[in-house]
Amino acid sequence: MNVLCYPRLWTIDFHVHTSFSRDCATPAAMAIELAKRKQLDGIAVTDHDTEEGGLAAVAANPYHDFLVIPGAEIKTDLGDVIGLFLTHPIKSRTLDLVLEEIAVQGGISIIPHPLRTFGSVNDFLVARERYPQVDAWEVLNGRYGRTLLNKSIEAFQRFAILNASAGSDAHLPWELGRCHTVMFGRPDTPYQFRKLLPTASSISNSPNDFWIAGGIHVARLIRDAKTGSYSRLMKTILSTPYRATAKAIRSALSRKAAING
Repeated sequence: MNVLCYPRLWTIDFHVHTSFSRDCATPAAMAIELAKRKQLDGIAVTDHDTEEGGLAAVAANPYHDFLVIPGAEIKTDLGDVIGLFLTHPIKSRTLDLVLEEIAVQGGISIIPHPLRTFGSVNDFLVARERYPQVDAWEVLNGRYGRTLLNKSIEAFQRFAILNASAGSDAHLPWELGRCHTVMFGRPDTPYQFRKLLPTASSISNSPNDFWIAGGIHVARLIRDAKTGSYSRLMKTILSTPYRATAKAIRSALSRKAAING
């Protein structure tokens, strides 16, 4: 009898926040349960400027068939950088040195939402040439609006960028898994990640711009509450109805313009 064996597909969200981020209230253990419920096979916990959430998630993971990768999203002088497989704090805050520190730990470096970070496709391409040591570039981000999402997909396809990952950038429970990466194997080490990335697929289930903006707005409220910025919190709450109405009108006009073509 002839038997064909195929590698198992692993569906991973490589950009997830927990309550260790100042603008997120989701406990690490809850993020794991939410991901399991959404039929993900793993998550990378990438809290802002700390690896502690990722390490807490690894410790809280009760499933042998679910992968948790500890990481962090570091704010640098030129934009954010994600480090995966981190075990120690990243102390630098300049892009070159952060990439160096991630490499010293044997980790994986990812530039999240590069079109939002660098502002244009051309600037993104310049950054790719300047930083060839970056392991992956985030083609799909769960907080990209429709226009930016389409522009990112077009750029990655046009320039045949194969080292592409995807992540939800989830700060709220319902955002988790919105964008994710499918790999032909379990990326449980930096070596396996690099080996599997060129043949990986990036998936997006992004909702409309209104719901994306709503999630960002709620995350700001959480940030203001956690940091004690109560005057800003109250101002944001009072402005919510106006902002929501304005966003709904802009979205409706955008859809109408697209239909009329």
